[in-house]
Amino acid sequence: MSVDPGTDADNVRKPLMPRPKPKPAPGRFSLKRLKGRFSKWEMLLALVIVGVAAAILVPHFSSGSSEERHEEAANGQLQNLRAYIESYKQQHKNALPNLITYDWKPLMQKTDGDGNATESTDGFGPYMELPAVNPFNQLSSIAEGEDSNTPAPADCGFIYDYKDGKGTGQIWITGADKRSRAPL
Repeated sequence: MSVDPGTDADNVRKPLMPRPKPKPAPGRFSLKRLKGRFSKWEMLLALVIVGVAAAILVPHFSSGSSEERHEEAANGQLQNLRAYIESYKQQHKNALPNLITYDWKPLMQKTDGDGNATESTDGFGPYMELPAVNPFNQLSSIAEGEDSNTPAPADCGFIYDYKDGKGTGQIWITGADKRSRAPL
C-alpha cells in the first residue's frame, strides 16, 4: 500500500484556538450596556417632554404670526396695486383706471393709450394676471371712497378714490369688517 505524502499532512490534527474569556456583564447603569440604545421608558419620557413643549409653544407662535402675515401680505399687495395704478396713469395720458365700473379689468388686459381694450402688440399692460384678493376678508371687490375715514357703503375688499377720474387714485385695503380701512 502506498501512502500519498499529501494526505498525511491533511489528517494531522491542528491545535484548537483558545476560546476568549467571556466579559463580565456590565452593571445596570453602564454606558456599555446601552451601546447607543434607549430603553422604552427613556423614549416615553423624551416624547412626553417634547409633547408638553410643543403644546405650550405652538399656539404662542401661530396666533401672532398669522396676523402679522396678513399685514405683510396686505402691505405688499397695496404697494403693488399703487404701482400698477401709477404706471397705468402715466401710460394713459394721466387718466386713472376705472376700477369702480370695470372692476380689475383695466389692469388685467392690454389697453391702448385711451384705456380701451386692444389686442395690438403696441398696447399697454396687462399689469396683473389675477384680481387682487384682500388677505383679511378674502374679497376682491372695489368700492369708491374718499380720503376721509368714512366706511365703504357696501362690503368690499378694497376702497378706491376714483371720483369719475378726478380722484387721487389711492387704493386702500379693508379690514375684517369688510367696510372700513385696515389700519396699516
